Amino acid sequence: MKKSLLLFIYFFIPFAQVFASGEFSADYNVQYAIAPSGVTIVTQNVTLTNQQSNLYPQKYTITIDSTSIRNVIAYDNGGIIKPEFTQGNGKTEIALTFNEKAAGLGKQLPFSLRYESTDIAIKNGSIWEVNVPGVANDPDLASYSVTLNVPPSFGSNAYMSPRPSSAGKWNTDQ
Repeated sequence: MKKSLLLFIYFFIPFAQVFASGEFSADYNVQYAIAPSGVTIVTQNVTLTNQQSNLYPQKYTITIDSTSIRNVIAYDNGGIIKPEFTQGNGKTEIALTFNEKAAGLGKQLPFSLRYESTDIAIKNGSIWEVNVPGVANDPDLASYSVTLNVPPSFGSNAYMSPRPSSAGKWNTDQ
């Protein structure tokens, strides 16, 4: 019996920044690496760009629509960031206080957040269903790119909704 992969992208607000609209823009490069067991390593590489000359980002908070989050790691150019997180009502909130300051118009603050999730890829019979979180419209979101890596054992992609705006060849040969 041939295995198939169903891919659904659902939308939710993935971050609640602790700054006002228009103060910073955010560029996201998010990778989802799914193991044959279904455990997913999520890596979010984010760059905040300062839109003001007299401010700098101090703290960042992300809300994830899941409580199946573990092994949270974060860092910026100043080193490791100790994440603070709370869980409740089916959500996990992760707060990061930055080590470095990026004060000045156009200054950038890159940081990374990595965690494992056990509910992005769920096996339903012989079919793997992968639910990749999306984002809600946000005026401060400059760019958002997603890369999904699945193991060859998941089989070919049977269905994807919504279709990505751009995509490379569906490839499970890793």
